[in-house]
Amino acid sequence: MGNGFASFITATPDSGFLSCGQVDGTPFLVRLARDRSKMTEFKKEQTGTFTSAWCDTSRIITAGNINGKMHISCIRNNGELIWDTTLVSTYVVNNSIMLHTGSDEFVDVGSESSDSVISGPTGLLFLKFDSTGNISYRKDITETAFLAANDISCDRNGNFYLPLTRKTGSAKMKASVAKFNNSFQKIWETDLYNNPDFGAVPTSVVNDDSGNLYLTGKTELSTQAGTVDNTFITSLSSAGTVRWKKYLEQSNTGMSLVLFNNELMVLNKNCFFINKADPADGADGGRFNMFSSCDQKNTSAFGAGIDIDYQGNILLAGSKGGSYYLAVKTLQ
Repeated sequence: MGNGFASFITATPDSGFLSCGQVDGTPFLVRLARDRSKMTEFKKEQTGTFTSAWCDTSRIITAGNINGKMHISCIRNNGELIWDTTLVSTYVVNNSIMLHTGSDEFVDVGSESSDSVISGPTGLLFLKFDSTGNISYRKDITETAFLAANDISCDRNGNFYLPLTRKTGSAKMKASVAKFNNSFQKIWETDLYNNPDFGAVPTSVVNDDSGNLYLTGKTELSTQAGTVDNTFITSLSSAGTVRWKKYLEQSNTGMSLVLFNNELMVLNKNCFFINKADPADGADGGRFNMFSSCDQKNTSAFGAGIDIDYQGNILLAGSKGGSYYLAVKTLQ
């Protein structure tokens, strides 16, 4: 769908799917029907990216960034812009992750991207708003050291979970996960890796009905050939205690995960490799390959988002050869 990348994909109530990202350096979204025909296409002619979206039968709510500022908008299915808002903060917002929390409320958290090399203040911008664009609550957390959030999930009690990346000075990136209450007050934060010689970045989080958390990302691993990135997956209790931890693909990064039919599926960045794992203990459940041949150490196929549609098919978003790329793959 043009030069760029798809950063997000989700199944829609009408059995199609919705995706967003960036095309030609500008925010882009597309909604496809069940037969994969195009229902909506929207491109905003400003520098930025759409990083998450939600829809019902008539409209689409988006979250993303415009020129380093948090941006939210509402678009009709015919591609007509209904409203949009750009929010100013004292720090850069390049990553903006939105949740529909029920009824007519949305929660958005914005931060710098975890792979950024900027210096200076960073922070988290928490927002609650409705489908008319009315903002009911805003909270800014500013820190002098580097802080970024890559995802957000919510439990049935209204608590939020964020995978956080921290960095102080010349130290390695540090991975943690934090629990916040409905007012975005932090309840606890747990380090996922504490060896200062190896960096780690968490990218995605989901939770189950029992309150257990599941996260993926990357951590550095020492090999005979040197230090390489390694996909990890881990589970914590709702109290922040680590239940188990597993390592998956070398020379790769876990980008997104879903919990489906009591099975975890982890999308890796390089080559769109998908690992399956048992949520009880992380036991290996096998791997899906998107392509008949792909070298994860040398590829232009990069996965970013995963979801499951009404038929149990895997929905994938990312980039391939520098282009915005979507795919549907069966579980067989």
